[in-house]
Amino acid sequence: MRSRINDLPPTVLIRVLLGEFIFKNYGPKLYAKAQNLRKVLKESYDRVLEEFDFLLMPTTPTRPQPLPKELNTSSALASAKGASLNTCPFNLTGHPAINVPVGFSKGLPVGMMLVSKAF
Repeated sequence: MRSRINDLPPTVLIRVLLGEFIFKNYGPKLYAKAQNLRKVLKESYDRVLEEFDFLLMPTTPTRPQPLPKELNTSSALASAKGASLNTCPFNLTGHPAINVPVGFSKGLPVGMMLVSKAF
């Protein structure tokens, strides 16, 4: 990965660099704290999913944004900002989640996410 770091999209590169910065400046303490919080998050969703078969929620917290006229690092970061807020928790908890296209808003596609219990 180090030999091809510039091949990563800007949004991924920023996250890699941020992770490296945090680890170098704060050590494993924050990683351990994040792992503990991940467990709390998983247990919270598990409790909700004991009562319901699945959760239906927006895949993204906002309507889709048009592609920027000029694609550069700052426009890519601006368009990606907050896009994974609803999906990211399930990358951490392991709950299965799938996006289902449900229609269009101002000509751009909109999806809903179904989340259920693991296994």
